[in-house]
Amino acid sequence: MFEREELHRGIFFSGIDGKKFKTSCLNINLILPLTHQDVCKNAMLPYMLRRGFKGCPNKQKFNEMLMDLYGADMQASSFNFGDKQIITVSIEFINGEFVNEKDMATKAIKLLLSVVFEPIMDDNKLFPEENFREHQRELTNEILLELNDKRSYAINKCNELAFEGTNCEIPANGTVEGVAALSRQDVSAAYFHLLESAQIEIVCIGHESDIIAAKNSCKEAFGCIAVAERFKIEPQSFDFRSRLREESVQMDVVQTKLVLCFISKVPRNLKNNVVALVLSEIYGGSPTSKLFLNVREKLSLCYYCASAFRRGTNSLCVDIGVDLSNLAFAKENIISEFTAMQNGDFGEEDIRTAQRELKSAFKSFTDSMDDMLRYRVVGALDLTHASLEEYMAIVGDITKEDIVARAKNFELTTAYALKGGCEID
Repeated sequence: MFEREELHRGIFFSGIDGKKFKTSCLNINLILPLTHQDVCKNAMLPYMLRRGFKGCPNKQKFNEMLMDLYGADMQASSFNFGDKQIITVSIEFINGEFVNEKDMATKAIKLLLSVVFEPIMDDNKLFPEENFREHQRELTNEILLELNDKRSYAINKCNELAFEGTNCEIPANGTVEGVAALSRQDVSAAYFHLLESAQIEIVCIGHESDIIAAKNSCKEAFGCIAVAERFKIEPQSFDFRSRLREESVQMDVVQTKLVLCFISKVPRNLKNNVVALVLSEIYGGSPTSKLFLNVREKLSLCYYCASAFRRGTNSLCVDIGVDLSNLAFAKENIISEFTAMQNGDFGEEDIRTAQRELKSAFKSFTDSMDDMLRYRVVGALDLTHASLEEYMAIVGDITKEDIVARAKNFELTTAYALKGGCEID
């Protein structure tokens, strides 16, 4: 593991030893505040960037360039983390020693940096109208498709309600209306703002020579941007209502979805995050959890039930699929199980089981480039910057008192039901 290093003001580089893999990956994350006025503009940028670059404006020829690099994979996407929006571009390529190509890393890195710094634009430094309209339709369709996954839709709607009035309520891709109102001038301006204002987290996984090549190339490329100040990630806290807000919507779905959101005011830090993960694992994060064994198996109240700690919003989300006739009783029991957690109604064996499962999950991260990248980037987003070894050590030290105290600091603020089917009298 290479230490996280600041290449230029607000631009950081981390290297991760990936010699166990036959490929290397360079991942560039540009981080800005999540705002209503900018979310759609920024969500459009991955579509515009992954099309190619100025020196290769033809999509087919750009794909051929990737194939010439033994099938290198270039990706661009966006996602939200709490009140931040992240634009990610990356390239995964085979290590040169396996194909007798010593300059493989240099070629792949150059290609990705060309995508970042030389997007396809006209002489007025605007994205071409035809390309813009095509990707505007794509993003619109992406937003509409989210409606088809009712489980995710219900979770997102609950999140919007839970954090209403804050930027955390904003959907990842914005809205259909927001996308329709965009112009290519808006999106082009957002691109330059992104380069000049974002905090940038660069992560490279691979052989040492590839990491060094990536670091040197990125340092040179980003050094050409003259800026006075960049966005800086700061510790985040949330104000939330102390009164439960409930909302239900009728929709033509076979299975009713219920989502509950518990929010904590405890400051996010490394230990608090780990305690919340252990809490969630015992409560509803695995087949040995209280929700699974009692609400799903013993009482047969739902088809699925799960809890997840969301580090970006310091919240605990519970979602279930249930028959409408069982909705009220299922909700009552889910809340009852969390009250039991707050009262310490769980045993040492529950803690040891959760610790084993989490340690196993952390160990498995090293078998996946995607998991290692996600772990490193999320660590930067919530300011923990801890190694996997540090995380696992803290997991092993968590006590029952830690878990009870953390549970008592979560408050149920929001319940959202997406109702389907017919209620049985």
